[in-house]
Amino acid sequence: MLPNYIDGQPNFINRLAYVSAPPQRGDVVGLQVGEEFYLKRVIGLPGEKIEFKRDTVVVNGRPLEEHYHVRPLLWRLESVQLRANEYFVMGDNRTCSMVGAVRVENIIGKALF
Repeated sequence: MLPNYIDGQPNFINRLAYVSAPPQRGDVVGLQVGEEFYLKRVIGLPGEKIEFKRDTVVVNGRPLEEHYHVRPLLWRLESVQLRANEYFVMGDNRTCSMVGAVRVENIIGKALF
C-alpha cells in the first residue's frame, strides 16, 4: 500500500466506521485473517463479478477507474463472483500484494491516515 502506508508502521483503524454504512469501493480497510492484520483496498462489493484483463480490473463488465497510485497486476487471475457477504480486496502495489475475496466478518474497520 506504499506510499500511503508503510509495512510495520503503526496504523489506526476506525472500528465504528461501518456500523451505519457498509464499506465502499476504494476504501482502505483493516482486515484480520487468523492472527494477521492487513490493510487492503476494497475493489469489489457483494454480488459483483470481478475480472482481470491484462492490467485492468473489470467490475460487472466495466473497467474500474482507479485514481490512486497502483502498480500493474502482472499475474493472471480467474474471474470471481462475490457472494452476498464478500468483498474483493487488493493492495495498491499489485505486483506483490495479497488479493482475494474476504468475508465481511474479516473487515475490522476503515483505515485512517
